[in-house]
Amino acid sequence: MGLAVGIDFKDLITYIESRKIYIETELEKTVKGYEGEVLEIINYMSRGGKRFRGILTILICETLGGRAEDALDAAVAIELVHAASLALDDIIDFDIIRRGSLTSWIRYGISKTVLISNMLIPKAQLMIERYGFDALIKVIEAWLQATSGEVIDVFGPGSSVAGYETLARLKTGSVFKASTFLGARAARAGKNFEDLSASFGENLGILYQIADDLVDILLGKVDERTHGIKMFIEWLGGGVREEIIEKALTKISSYIKKLEAMISRYPENRYRDYLSIIPRYMVYSMLKEAGREGEKVYESIVEAIG
Repeated sequence: MGLAVGIDFKDLITYIESRKIYIETELEKTVKGYEGEVLEIINYMSRGGKRFRGILTILICETLGGRAEDALDAAVAIELVHAASLALDDIIDFDIIRRGSLTSWIRYGISKTVLISNMLIPKAQLMIERYGFDALIKVIEAWLQATSGEVIDVFGPGSSVAGYETLARLKTGSVFKASTFLGARAARAGKNFEDLSASFGENLGILYQIADDLVDILLGKVDERTHGIKMFIEWLGGGVREEIIEKALTKISSYIKKLEAMISRYPENRYRDYLSIIPRYMVYSMLKEAGREGEKVYESIVEAIG
């Protein structure tokens, strides 16, 4: 099992929970200047969630010798951008439920949800300014790419898009890429580690999207209104349900191996131990949403990796 030997999910979960509390405490401070319904909507939009992206920012920073507080502004900014993007996605997809509650646009209306989202995005971008102008540009590029991915999902790939991996890279990989790049920048680790971290985050985001789409297959949630799941099935070569699941399993295993090879290039320390199991943990966290069948698929993935 390579780098993953010597640490289990229990250790990682303890770390994740500690950094999640750190991020959420700072998030509350960041938005406390707002009042009334504006603050209520911001809190509602940003409530809950796994905080994977912000936690990754801090974890990369600590792996590279930085302090958690060095990356905290970047982590909060990433989470604000992510909250805004989810709120807008829910409108686009006509989703009614998010994290067990009514989506923001159902509870507060489309106009207010769009307005608050449009306010949070530049606020988050300004928080990135402390990490350098080029860091700010990368976050703006990530937002553009993520939006471009949503455009492909809604309107179709067109003639210029290579396929599903391009969609996953834009839609999900871009924000993960910004998260991990910012972690390396916060640690002042230098260009080589910034490039490595950006590549790691992008590939981790693609892996996450593959697992997400696989969950939809497992649950039978094939949304005909969007193109992403169709592109996913085409990318896997089609087939009956069992064949699609088996092919997705192979793709996921391949990405995990690729990511674990990248992690081996980071300095050896306890934070790299946490990082080493992140790809498997994120896949497991996603697949368990499909119940026992999802857990069985994860077990097959672990067996395939060795």
